[in-house]
Amino acid sequence: MRIIYSDDHRLHVGGKELIAGELVPQFEKPARMDMVLGQLAARGFADLAPPEPIGLAPARRVHGEDYLDFLAGAWAAWAAEVPDQSFALAFTFEGGAAQDPEGKAGCAQMLARLLDEGAGDLTSDAFQ
Repeated sequence: MRIIYSDDHRLHVGGKELIAGELVPQFEKPARMDMVLGQLAARGFADLAPPEPIGLAPARRVHGEDYLDFLAGAWAAWAAEVPDQSFALAFTFEGGAAQDPEGKAGCAQMLARLLDEGAGDLTSDAFQ
């Protein structure tokens, strides 16, 4: 099995992340990459290949240009507003359309859309 890997993965070094309401040492760090690569090699999976650029075509198939434009500048905007980048927020949702209750198609979509409908004193447009 070919493993897609780049030394750029080692650049993912954070200080802390927020889990269950507590700031804890960030799990993702270069030492974890060493552990993962070591375990893969020990099991015979040592065929590393660099990621190949794919451009934005796949993203454009599912997202609008306005969203892609937002993402292109999101990190710079975040870093300007929050200069202390010593923590990260991690969260996931189990769900999607497959979790919609019987006869209530669209619940997951509605939840996803509500998540970006403003925050604090920011309107939806300002937030997005």
